[in-house]
Amino acid sequence: LDELQAGALGQGATQFDNGVPRELLAPACEESMFRMIHGPSAAEIVTASGEDEILFTERGHGLMAMFTILPSEAHAYVTSRTSGSEWDLAPHVAILSSVGGLVTDLKGKCHPFNKIDSRVRGGVVAAVSPDAHGRAMSLVRTANL
Repeated sequence: LDELQAGALGQGATQFDNGVPRELLAPACEESMFRMIHGPSAAEIVTASGEDEILFTERGHGLMAMFTILPSEAHAYVTSRTSGSEWDLAPHVAILSSVGGLVTDLKGKCHPFNKIDSRVRGGVVAAVSPDAHGRAMSLVRTANL
């Protein structure tokens, strides 16, 4: 988690995945090309982007796909269908929040924790900054997710 947090802070870090190094460095949101990762259930977001210059990448379901917003791949991650539990989401929320990022449901509300039903509901919008989150939420609203 220390490496992921350093990458999210823009300090850079190296993570090893099966012996293969992967550089972690969150992208600067001032870049002209907004990069977004979405789950298959949120594919409508691509057509909702209109004239915006956005690079979309589809990833499989699962909250672990959210970590792809840290290693310079994207500014935001959106999925409308989640299958995880709150303990799957909590590390993402903690890391992104600690570096100024934001994680909410599709309505922009924070996910509740320590509830009787531990499943994550309402989708996920995660971003490296409040500005990136706002841009992602605008697309979510346009796509009617």
